[in-house]
Amino acid sequence: MDVYVPPTSLKALLETPKGHLDHYPDEAFLLHVFWEAPSRAAAETLLSGLRGCSVATHRDTPCVPTYFFRITKSNPLSPSAATVGAYPPLHDALKKLQVGIPKPVVRADLTRRGMNPDWVDLNLSDPLPLELRTERFVVEFTEIYLDERSFMLHCGSKDYLDAYGIVTKPGLSLRPPVTTRIGSPSSSIVEKILEPILHERVVAVGSNVVWQRPPASPSTARDAVMLALDCTRHADELPPQMRDACTTAVSFSHVLKDGITRWLLVLPQLPSTEFLAQLQEAVGPVIAGEAHTSEGDSADALRTTLASAGLLPVITMNGDASVGYVLHEYARDLHVRIGDHDKS
Repeated sequence: MDVYVPPTSLKALLETPKGHLDHYPDEAFLLHVFWEAPSRAAAETLLSGLRGCSVATHRDTPCVPTYFFRITKSNPLSPSAATVGAYPPLHDALKKLQVGIPKPVVRADLTRRGMNPDWVDLNLSDPLPLELRTERFVVEFTEIYLDERSFMLHCGSKDYLDAYGIVTKPGLSLRPPVTTRIGSPSSSIVEKILEPILHERVVAVGSNVVWQRPPASPSTARDAVMLALDCTRHADELPPQMRDACTTAVSFSHVLKDGITRWLLVLPQLPSTEFLAQLQEAVGPVIAGEAHTSEGDSADALRTTLASAGLLPVITMNGDASVGYVLHEYARDLHVRIGDHDKS
């Protein structure tokens, strides 16, 4: 049995050959993250780091076929804070004082987050400082890993790690991000990362399609489309012909909207008006959502198709800022490792 053994040191990780087009069987999983940034500047800083991570991931690990990050306009924000106690970072700082953490330590932590260290002297009931009454933004992440090796190696370069240092910069999130996982990662990833660090919410695979290789087609990666649809009804599954048209088709309870189901679909080519009409019938009604594809001819064509299907302006076209890629251009070349499984 061919078993993957991950590198045991950072040096080994950096030196490990990358660029594999084959992957271990039955380990594919999707991570979807809702991240609330405290300001536009914080959201843009986050995306700048994720842009660097995306470039390295795209170069090194084609078996991460989708790696896409965007500022979204269709998500509700938590109620605006009016007092110090209602603003999570300040609330946490003052609670640390109450449990005996020395004030210099708490001041230093506020400084690292880009906040005024003198705010440590405020009370929970005090009005929130004007500097913190900024518009907040939700950033969504969608990442698909085909096996443990791709998950480990996508971060195995100096430029990735440098960019990730920006992502982990204090002060870029207002509260802990919420991570949903669908799929079957190795137990090692679950035990070492997904549970203790990301605090994953697990959704059963069921009829979801985490990944299937796209068929041969004259379309290119620039034609790939991601649809994120928020629906008032829960559909158990898509009709087979619609599932077959996607590389990914998953649904889960929206973590920011009560009673709403989020559908995420990745299509290797632009959908037809007929496909979108059938999709609405299968999962709708659609109350909000976003469609993403490459700017240019693909975006113009998709915008026209969405309008013909009656989905504009319910769905936002290309939303706000985004980085990463909806579908890797080597997606059609990815295959299960020979010796573990038949090539597919």
